[in-house]
Amino acid sequence: MISNVRSYIAEFKKRDGLYIAISALIVKVIGLIISVFVIRMIDKAEFGYIAFALSIIAVLSAFSGLGMNWSLLRYGALEKTISGKKNIYFKSIKIGAVVTLILILLVSLCSVFLPKHLEDSSLYLIILSLGLLGNFLLDSLRSFYRIVKKNRTYANINVAFIFVLIVTSVVGIYFYDGYGYVFALVLTPLLVFFIFQKGLNFKHSNNLLPDGFVKYGINTSLGMVSNQATIIMGPLLLGLYGAIPEEVAMFKVTTIIPFNLMIVPGVIFTTDFVHISESYKDSGVLIKYYKDYVKTLFSISIIPVILLFIFSEDLIFYLFGAEYVLINTEFRLLLLSIYVALFLRIPAGNILSAVGKASWNVYNTYFWLVIYLPLSLLLYNSFGIMGFAISLGVVFVFSGFVGVFMLTRYLKTI
Repeated sequence: MISNVRSYIAEFKKRDGLYIAISALIVKVIGLIISVFVIRMIDKAEFGYIAFALSIIAVLSAFSGLGMNWSLLRYGALEKTISGKKNIYFKSIKIGAVVTLILILLVSLCSVFLPKHLEDSSLYLIILSLGLLGNFLLDSLRSFYRIVKKNRTYANINVAFIFVLIVTSVVGIYFYDGYGYVFALVLTPLLVFFIFQKGLNFKHSNNLLPDGFVKYGINTSLGMVSNQATIIMGPLLLGLYGAIPEEVAMFKVTTIIPFNLMIVPGVIFTTDFVHISESYKDSGVLIKYYKDYVKTLFSISIIPVILLFIFSEDLIFYLFGAEYVLINTEFRLLLLSIYVALFLRIPAGNILSAVGKASWNVYNTYFWLVIYLPLSLLLYNSFGIMGFAISLGVVFVFSGFVGVFMLTRYLKTI
């Protein structure tokens, strides 16, 4: 086992994974500091309104650009020439930008239909919707640097983003409270995009996009919507179920640290997506990759997770304040369920997307979304936030088993 872990880490470093890992760690640590700062500085009810609006944007962000950034990552990895990769990049952001502008308009028009008890979220929602364009452009630029295997530049973009965000957030909150924070979220990706976009020169090409390019983006977007629904949609659903802003804020805080556990697989699959895509017809490589991933992740994560579980109440108290300690049990439940997902749902879903089976993820995630919606409503009405957390944990665990089953089926066909 030790030799496999060492080999996996060595290959990961060869693909400049270390730079991505360091940048991701910096991003997550500073991101957590920003979250703590925001929660401490903004009134609990106002934070609830912002969290509700953010959850809507988080789900809709999967539709921004119609998934062209994901198509770029998949098909750009298969393109052999740099000029061809550039052609796909510029055409994908052109299509995606138009779709995103239409989406922003629709969000702004629909913002008047929010629940009465959360109508103060409307203006936050309109402002945050403007950030869909900047985030799509920046995600596309990140994808481009991944397909040309410039992972160091990709890492630099992430670090630049989080440092710009901490400056804009502190300044924004100091002068304009919650509105300053949401403006910081909107402006930061645009600023970073224009800084790193400068060096790319585009030469017009009449080459068409690869067959299936748009379809892949749509399928991945649909899968992402369901993934976002089960991961980030909690505050939105709670608001629709009648939860007051303070409850929405409590649940949002519950998820911050458990969801940050996904940093490790996020770094791994960000680095290795292109590598997996290039090996889509080699079952031996894919099986070995998955096994080595599990062994490596378990060896580096089991002790930190145990410590988080044991000292969770103290952690919540010192980071977020005494008023949030009541969500300790929900925190532990989500911690364990997400930890299971790190070995099942997340790797299976990422590998399936990388090998071109994004539609399979759609089937899996939407099946569990259909279960999640009524289950979360039933359990919330019966047990409050705890019931809502249970429904989320059930979906994380069982969708993971289905994902691994689907991956196994794919491997048997090649």
